[in-house]
Amino acid sequence: MRFLLDHDVPAAISRVLSQAEHDLHNLMDVMSPRTNDSGVFDHAIQHGRVLVTCNRDDFLTLAAGKDHLGS
Repeated sequence: MRFLLDHDVPAAISRVLSQAEHDLHNLMDVMSPRTNDSGVFDHAIQHGRVLVTCNRDDFLTLAAGKDHLGS
């Protein structure tokens, strides 16, 4: 699977996903850490990545507003 790990994701999660040979991108490696949540969410969608974050509530609000998610 393809994942985008937000800056707040613990390193242990990254290690587990990496050991399972998933395709990982860390937010800080592909975008500015100052990118707003909407930009991060859009990047994940555009690049076919599952967003992993500890900031769930803000991203649920964004996902609720996206037509392509069936909401």
